[in-house]
Amino acid sequence: MAVSEERLKSFEEHFKKGQKESSAHNYEGAKNHYISALESNPQAVEALVAKAHVEIKLENYEQGKKDADFAIAIIRQSQGEGLANALQKGGLACFHLGKFSDAKKYFHEAYKYDSSPKSGLNQWVIWCEEKMAKLGLKDQEDKEGKKAEREVVKLEQPKVEKINNAAMPEPKIKHDWYQTETAVVVEVRIKNLKKEDVNIDFQPQSLSVSANLTAGSEYSLEVDLSHEIVPDKSTYKVLSTKLEIKMLKRDGLRWTVLEGEDPLAPPISRPVESKDPSSSSKPPSYPGTTKKDWNKIEREIADELENEKPEGEAALNDMFAKIYKDGDDNLRRAMNKSFQESGGTVLSTNWDEIKKNKTDVKPPDGMEYKKWD
Repeated sequence: MAVSEERLKSFEEHFKKGQKESSAHNYEGAKNHYISALESNPQAVEALVAKAHVEIKLENYEQGKKDADFAIAIIRQSQGEGLANALQKGGLACFHLGKFSDAKKYFHEAYKYDSSPKSGLNQWVIWCEEKMAKLGLKDQEDKEGKKAEREVVKLEQPKVEKINNAAMPEPKIKHDWYQTETAVVVEVRIKNLKKEDVNIDFQPQSLSVSANLTAGSEYSLEVDLSHEIVPDKSTYKVLSTKLEIKMLKRDGLRWTVLEGEDPLAPPISRPVESKDPSSSSKPPSYPGTTKKDWNKIEREIADELENEKPEGEAALNDMFAKIYKDGDDNLRRAMNKSFQESGGTVLSTNWDEIKKNKTDVKPPDGMEYKKWD
């Protein structure tokens, strides 16, 4: 479809602004610019893929999949470039929707066009297979034995057949988990729950969840955790799209599995408390030695430690602590929010900037961030 010079100029202007907003992690602003760009050129593949990306970032996974599918259809018909990127976005949307079999098909086909390690497509295929194995799912093929990944997505709206609701099975409720340095978060994908219908029991090494569903049935989840947590400091939130459970780690270890025995767990050594309460207050006494003023020695050591100036990382932490202590409430909010949301990779003092969006993980140069599963 030919695009007039005026519409092309409008498209380029909004598309560049959308890229700029996306780079600044202002995904809502980027989305609005991409919508305006697509109004000038509805079949611009680069704008469709870019919009799919920000929709996924905004957790609008269904819309992200629609944008990716439309881009895939245009590329197939025009035999243009960018198919691997569009397929990857479709796979990401399906993965977040819990459609791991569909996601695998997207990633597998995308890998045929871009098999470079940088794309990460092979790893996404592996993650899909792990999810499917855990849920007991198998790859879906059509009745004629043709792989769905080879089917051409049509541009026109597909016909919707009527479905017998009585014959539809009850959807399986999925849960997933991720972790930060200090906590493990379990997400249960249940929509429109009420807080009074949820009951959660935290134990040092187990989690029990029960919830009354709107359909009249009950959801139950029992997990034997791979490591200990602190029950008194563990919490949960009932959100519109999910149940979010946050458990504080007991030892601050990196978990490789959520439940059962952790095969890569390092040995834990905790200080042994003395059974004699008086032992800490009495100075040591050795036969044949001269009497020493241990209280004086302790004071001298304490003074020396107090006057010792920190260096390196300790000095940096001391500086951040001072900034936090002397700052106002907005500065503290910014530091807390940016540090927690980024997994400890970002520490900002600008609340006006940080409050707008979730802070993304930004690992140091030469390092790669991976979410443990």
